[in-house]
Amino acid sequence: FRVKGRIDNLEIGGMATVPMGEGDFILALKADLRKKLKKEAGDKIELWLEEDKDFKIEMPEDLEVCLTEENGLLALFLQQPKSHQNYFIKWINEAKTEATRTKRLTMTVIAMEKKQDFGAMIRESHAKNKS
Repeated sequence: FRVKGRIDNLEIGGMATVPMGEGDFILALKADLRKKLKKEAGDKIELWLEEDKDFKIEMPEDLEVCLTEENGLLALFLQQPKSHQNYFIKWINEAKTEATRTKRLTMTVIAMEKKQDFGAMIRESHAKNKS
């Protein structure tokens, strides 16, 4: 689930926690956030968190258009768990070039045609790239 709060004096929001089992979670901090905090491995932090109930990832218009053009694919996408919808959307939105974004949109459409979740699509892509 997503959390918001504060790490030291830095406000955060919409950060994903990763379940580790037995009620334990990990909150991964990307390099840019660690840089803002001026922290290195082993440094202590003050942490205050709560569930971010307001967090939403909006579907990009180009993704909605692509999925709507193919009969039934938007419905298949929306049947995916919300977390998987968010994985696809975040992955598409993080593309640094228009060519990469287009490739990711295409891969997402193909994944929906194959009824794949995000993980299955990525694994298949990695397997193809190895051969």
